[in-house]
Amino acid sequence: IHDTLRDFCKKMARAENLFQQVHVDPNSSSGRRLTCINSYFQEYVQKEQPAEKVRSFLSCGEETTLRKDLCSNICKHFKLLRVLDILSVKLPGRFPAQLPNLVLLKFIAICCELQILPKKMSSLVNLQTLIVYTTHPTLRIEADIWGMTKLRHLRTNTSTFLPECSRQCS
Repeated sequence: IHDTLRDFCKKMARAENLFQQVHVDPNSSSGRRLTCINSYFQEYVQKEQPAEKVRSFLSCGEETTLRKDLCSNICKHFKLLRVLDILSVKLPGRFPAQLPNLVLLKFIAICCELQILPKKMSSLVNLQTLIVYTTHPTLRIEADIWGMTKLRHLRTNTSTFLPECSRQCS
């Protein structure tokens, strides 16, 4: 019965233009609200398809590492993004500089070579959940997480140094 229910839900979601699962040959994403990439994240980002209406971007499946030259394309076309779950994709190098520009984000789950969570992350005032996996033994948070009033969940896979709480926290 689970398979039947799953197939029915996928069929209805496709009919409502709510969900599209992208495989090897992704089509234009301008009409969908939820995008799910299964192990083809790099190919999807490389094609730079328009995604103005995408609210949730999920990547699941085999873990992969994104090429450095494609890191800048991640947030380029997702202006209305609220959920970014790319934990299965390791981002090489620095933290994606465009990520703090996506001010509607409520959920972020990323894996990158990160020692410092930058101050710019404080601009994500709608952020409720932040999951950061890093390859470094420690993570220093410079963002003002105490001022991010909607932040409820912070999870890392390593030791974390939090910023000092300002007087407004006392």
